[in-house]
Amino acid sequence: MSQEKEESKVSKFEEELKKLNSLLKGDKNIFNINKIENSTIGDIVEELTKERVDRTKIEFKNKLNNLLDKKLTFDKFKQEEENKFKKAVEEKEKEFLKELKELFTMVEDINELHKSYTDSLKSLN
Repeated sequence: MSQEKEESKVSKFEEELKKLNSLLKGDKNIFNINKIENSTIGDIVEELTKERVDRTKIEFKNKLNNLLDKKLTFDKFKQEEENKFKKAVEEKEKEFLKELKELFTMVEDINELHKSYTDSLKSLN
């Protein structure tokens, strides 16, 4: 395509955008024959804006609703996992305490054995 045709398309595009901009700003002289009054165009733009805002509100509401559902699911999952972890810690504590008691019993047994030997040897005197 030649450079002239491309420039022509670009300028035509820009020209049409300027017309749209003038139309939306309410320029009365944009078209030779204006079948839509400027106040009507303003009403249409306002209506379109309201529709988009309403649609965005609905999308926001749906997204918020989904997010709240996910939060509830997360809270339940978190509580279940915390309970599992707490139970696992308690089990490990019980195992550790059992072994610790066995160790202390061994220490007591050693002390008792030592005392009994000492007492036995004293009685020999």
